[in-house]
Amino acid sequence: GGMECLLEPSMVVSVGSPVDGVLDQVAVNRGDPVRKGQVVARLQSGVETAAVTLSRARVDFGRRKMERSETLAQKQLISTQEKDERDGRPGRGCTLGARGWPTCCWAHRADRGRASHGGETGA
Repeated sequence: GGMECLLEPSMVVSVGSPVDGVLDQVAVNRGDPVRKGQVVARLQSGVETAAVTLSRARVDFGRRKMERSETLAQKQLISTQEKDERDGRPGRGCTLGARGWPTCCWAHRADRGRASHGGETGA
């Protein structure tokens, strides 16, 4: 017969991730030597990547909106209150009605029915 041999590893370590997820790729095989800091596996990240992309787009849109409002205010084409309302800051007298909808300025009333107001549809 043939000779059988069992090699014991010099070190056994547990590998984990600070977040739960589904493995997308395993970059090493059993028995492969690995170095400190080497990537041995990757988690699926499609949902997280999409969320980051959406957040960046919202930040960019908000920045452009504020820049447009600032330009209009500097040219005295809108009032300071209207600029604040356009930028999403409450103007003077901004209040919430009984159903949680803004009852104040035109900018906040225009938001009725959106998810930011509980997803209800305003009249």
